[in-house]
Amino acid sequence: MADSKAPAIGENTRPLVKSAHNKRRKLQTRLILFCTLFALLLATFIGGYGYYVHTTSMMERYYVYAETQLYQALSWLNGDELALSIATGEMSEAYYNQKAALDLFLEYSEIRSLYVVYFPDPADFQTMYYVISATSSDILAEDPDFFTAVNTPGVIGDAADADYDLETASLIASSMQDQPETATVQFIANDTELYGYVLTAYVPVFDSDSQVVSILALDLSMEEIRETMRGYLISVALGTILILAVFLLGFIYFLNRFVISPIRNLSHSARDFVAQSDRAQDDPTQLLFKPVPVHTKDEIELLSESISDMTSGLKSYMINLKTITGEKERISAELNVAREIQASMLPQVFPAVHEYEIQASMLPAKEVGGDFYDFFQPDADHLCVVVADVSGKGVPAALFMAIAKALIKQNVLSGKSPAEVFTVTNEQLCEGNGGNLFVTAWMGLLELSTGKLTYVNAGHNPPLLKTGGSAFTYLKSIPGFVLAGMEGIVYRQSEILLGAGDVLYLYTDGVTEATNADNELYGDDRLITLANQVAVTALDGFLKRIQIDIDAFVQEAPQADDITMLALKIKARR
Repeated sequence: MADSKAPAIGENTRPLVKSAHNKRRKLQTRLILFCTLFALLLATFIGGYGYYVHTTSMMERYYVYAETQLYQALSWLNGDELALSIATGEMSEAYYNQKAALDLFLEYSEIRSLYVVYFPDPADFQTMYYVISATSSDILAEDPDFFTAVNTPGVIGDAADADYDLETASLIASSMQDQPETATVQFIANDTELYGYVLTAYVPVFDSDSQVVSILALDLSMEEIRETMRGYLISVALGTILILAVFLLGFIYFLNRFVISPIRNLSHSARDFVAQSDRAQDDPTQLLFKPVPVHTKDEIELLSESISDMTSGLKSYMINLKTITGEKERISAELNVAREIQASMLPQVFPAVHEYEIQASMLPAKEVGGDFYDFFQPDADHLCVVVADVSGKGVPAALFMAIAKALIKQNVLSGKSPAEVFTVTNEQLCEGNGGNLFVTAWMGLLELSTGKLTYVNAGHNPPLLKTGGSAFTYLKSIPGFVLAGMEGIVYRQSEILLGAGDVLYLYTDGVTEATNADNELYGDDRLITLANQVAVTALDGFLKRIQIDIDAFVQEAPQADDITMLALKIKARR
C-alpha cells in the first residue's frame, strides 16, 4: 500500500536534476568572467593611480625646472632699462645686452621660448606688446629673419596663430598689478594647435620704484610628458593583458583540475546513482555509488565525502523503507482482518419488532477502535443496550473492548442487575490490566412488558432522552467510576418508566469532542440542538443526520476519537 502512494526516490529526484541541468550556467564561465572583470578593475585602478602619481611627479619637476630657469633669466634683466625702451621704443645697448643674455640662456637650456611682454592696460588683456623675444639657433634655423623689435604687438584670441587665448592672456595680464612682496612665479599648461602641449611660466619684472614694467615668460614643451605617459599607459595595458592571460590560464587549469572536474565527476556519479534507484526499487541492496577520488584537502573533498556518506545513508534508508513498507503492508492486512473481526462482533442486524426499534453505528478513528455498542435480549421480556468507550486507540483498545463486551454480556445473561453487572465486570477487568486501560460505559436493561428502564453509568456521557412530545434532555443518572479503573467499586443503578414514542439516544465522547481545524469542539449544546431539530420518524435517518452534521463541522480536520451512536425507540409495551 505504501508503494502505491509514495513516489519512488528516483522518480522524485530525476525531474529536479533535469530541471537544474536545463537552467544552470557554467560555474567555470562565471568564475572566469568574475576574475577577468576583477583583474581589469584592479589594473584600471592601479594604472590610473600610477598615471596620476607619475604625471604629478613629472609636472612637479617641470614646475621646479621652469621656476629655476625663470628666476635665472630674471636676474639678467634691468627693469628701468626695459621701462625706458618701452617708453621710447628705442633698443639701446643695454637692451641688446639683456637680449643677448636671454638668447644665450635660451640656447643652452631646454626652454622652447623665452620672452618679455607687457600690457599697457592690465584691464585690457587683449592688447599686448613684446619687449624682448629671445632667439636660438633652433629658432633661426626655422626662420633666419626671426626678430621681434620692442613694442611689437602680440596676437590675442582664438585664431590659429594667436600667441595666447583670452583666458591665458587675462591671467598673465593680471600679473601687471602684482607687488614685489607677493609676486611669485605662475604656471599655465596649454595644449594649442600652434605650439602643442606647453607649460607657460611667468613672473613680473619690477623697476627701481617697485612698479611692474613687464612680464618675463618662458614656454616649456611638455610633449615629453605626453609621450612618456602614453608609453606608460601602453606598457600598463600590455602588462595587464599579459599578466591577465597568464593568470587566467593558470586559474582555468586550477579551476578545471581542482573544482570543475571533481564536481562534474560527482554529478555523474550522483546521476548514475539516481538512475540505479529506478531499477533497484525491488532490491535496494543492488544500489552502488561510484566514489570519486578527490584529494584537494578542501571543501570539494569534504563535499565528495558528504555525497558518499549521503548515498550510503540513502541506500540504507531505501533498504529500511522497503522492509518497513513490507511490514506495514503486513500489519495493514492484519488490521483489516481485525477490523472485520471487530465489525462482526458488533450487532449488524437492527430489529424493528412490535415493542421497539433500534439503530446503531460506529466510525473508528483508526483501522480498529475502542468504542463498542451492543444490544441483545437476555430473555423474552428484557432488552439490554450498552455503549462503551475504551481508553486508547488501535489494537490494544480493540482487544480490551472485546473482553469488556464479552464480560458485560456474560454477566447480563447470568441474570444480574445492571449495577451488579458493572460491579462484577469492573473486578474482572481490573485483574491483569497491565496496559492500564479503562472503559467508560452506559448500560440499560429495558423490561418490555412494563417499559421500566433500569440503567447504570460508569463515567460515560449521559444519554439524551425524548419522552412524549417534549424535547430531548439529558437523562439523569447516579455517576459511577470508570470500569477497570479501580477495584472494589460498587455501582448503583437508576430507573425510569418509558412509554410508546419515547426515544433514547446513546453516544460516546467522539461525538461531542469532534474538533474542527480551529480546534473548536462540536459540543453538547450543538448536539442537543440538532437532535431536537431532526425528526425521529426513522432512527437510521436520525443517526445519519447527526453524522452528516459532525462531518460538516470537522471537514478535513483529522478525527481524534471513535464516533459511536445508538438510538432506541419504544413503540409499544408487550
